[in-house]
Amino acid sequence: MFNLHHAARACAALGLVATVALVAPVGAQTSAAPVTTADLAKLQDSIQAMRVLYEERINSLEQKINTLQQQNAQLARQ
Repeated sequence: MFNLHHAARACAALGLVATVALVAPVGAQTSAAPVTTADLAKLQDSIQAMRVLYEERINSLEQKINTLQQQNAQLARQ
């Protein structure tokens, strides 16, 4: 069972900031099954995969910015 508190702690441990909108009352989580080590490992794997994906996207965007800046500088010299 997914536990919001553990998810937020896992995000914090990985240096990520989690923004969450709570819809269900907090007391509703007390009846949830306890989070297992396997659940946390799955969550950490998912977060790491997201981190890798976003880092790749950021690197791609940075390369595009550098290319455009170089092209802009070349056009300015003409």
